[in-house]
Amino acid sequence: MLAKGSGIKNKELLGFLEVQLEQKVKQVENATKLYFQSLIVLAAGVATLVTALAALKGWEGAILTLFTFGIPAFLISW
Repeated sequence: MLAKGSGIKNKELLGFLEVQLEQKVKQVENATKLYFQSLIVLAAGVATLVTALAALKGWEGAILTLFTFGIPAFLISW
């Protein structure tokens, strides 16, 4: 695979590739976490809107619902 005179030892290359793999896995984990957090926040926003419209209480009901469901859902997702 590598030329004998390349100066890179197999163990060094393996160590480098392991570090790269660990970093990529961490990036995917972080991206997945952010994706699900955004879905939870979006769902909380939709629930807020639906509840406010169903109750016909206007913005006060929407704000109350946001504090009741939206913020706890966001905090749980962390």
